[in-house]
Amino acid sequence: MPSFVPPKKGVAYTFYVSLVSQADTKVFQANPTIAAGDVKVATDDGAPANLTTLPVVDADFPKRVKVDLSATEMNGDNVTTIFSDAAGAEWCDLTINLQPSARQIDDLAFPTTSGRSLTIETDGMAHADVKEWLGVAPNALVTGRVDASVGAVAANAITAAGIADGAIDRATLAADTGLQTIRSNTAAAGAVGSITLDAGASAADDFYNDLIVLLTGGTGVGQARLISDYVGATKVASVVPDWVTAPDATTTFALLPQGRVDVGQWVDAVPNALVTGRVDASVGAMAANVVTAAAIATDAIGSDEFAQAAADKVWTSATRTLTAFSTALAVSVWDVLEAAIAVASSIGLKVKNNLDAAITSRATPAQVNAEVVDALSVDTYAEPGQSAPGATISLAAKIGFLFKAWRNRTTQTNSQYSLYGDDALTVDQKATFSDDGTTADRGEVASGP
Repeated sequence: MPSFVPPKKGVAYTFYVSLVSQADTKVFQANPTIAAGDVKVATDDGAPANLTTLPVVDADFPKRVKVDLSATEMNGDNVTTIFSDAAGAEWCDLTINLQPSARQIDDLAFPTTSGRSLTIETDGMAHADVKEWLGVAPNALVTGRVDASVGAVAANAITAAGIADGAIDRATLAADTGLQTIRSNTAAAGAVGSITLDAGASAADDFYNDLIVLLTGGTGVGQARLISDYVGATKVASVVPDWVTAPDATTTFALLPQGRVDVGQWVDAVPNALVTGRVDASVGAMAANVVTAAAIATDAIGSDEFAQAAADKVWTSATRTLTAFSTALAVSVWDVLEAAIAVASSIGLKVKNNLDAAITSRATPAQVNAEVVDALSVDTYAEPGQSAPGATISLAAKIGFLFKAWRNRTTQTNSQYSLYGDDALTVDQKATFSDDGTTADRGEVASGP
């Protein structure tokens, strides 16, 4: 049962031959002497050259000669091996021509007419060099692996261990192949409250309004802001709030979509329209000292706000009389005082003796009113500093805290409400915050930071 392996082009190949004896052409030469130059190989139309490896006689089978051809020697469509005894005495000349194929089958069994089989005994596997797949040429291997299109992934095939550290990061999400962006590029410039997009950005005004701009690299990387306005001619996108670190020409960005809602109902009820852009609200509670002196505008509380009609319910400024009392009672009291003005130890005399100036020199209601207006409309008061608002503090302090909470910068995280000082950097007051999905709970305001 002879054995062979079909040759493949460019792949080292080994085959065995038997040389016919010159003395008796009916028998094979046993232990033939093969010297350098006795066996040559010619590839295609090239000149014959000595084999790289000189053929040797099989020690267990002295009439069989092993021939090894290198990959270089096999790199042709016709590989001719020429055997010629230089001494000319032992064996007859022999020529064997191989036609290597670009494809190779390493293990096949062929039936013969005698009932025996001709077997290629190698590793028991059939090997093919895939040049076409259903009539289409496949892509080249990628680092030894088939370039594949994944049609389906089995459940739990992608495990935590299978995902390398850093495989999914900010840059990946910002790329067009990750989180899909409206646009991504390198900024032309930037400022505290804006970013200038690349020259190829839209020339239409407001084109990118209400998108999120994420800084993906360079100066200011990691910040995200809402685009409040976009000017197509200059490519300048205004953002809110201002950047902590302004971007510049080294900054890369990505524009991301965001969903907006138009509040049509609030807990199944229709809310009032905005008032000059602000929510029409009913203040159910106010923090201590939230209304500060600075929050109250000049002349916000003056004589007009204290209506004379209300004051006249008790006191009539023109006649100096208490209208809530009867005129007769007032006259009687006055008469008694006037009659006793000279009587020793009387109230009238004490009043006379202890007044060191005329009554007309004392402050009039108008003068008192002017002083009140001055205190409320002219005098200024500093906002409360870093402290915990007390439960029992002056009205001025309470108004100060109220105005501070309305005027100054505030932030709200999922765990803390913060009220900043006038510098917008120092947390003066803070309160814990939590939300379990049913109830939003803000604790009592305490001192910062």
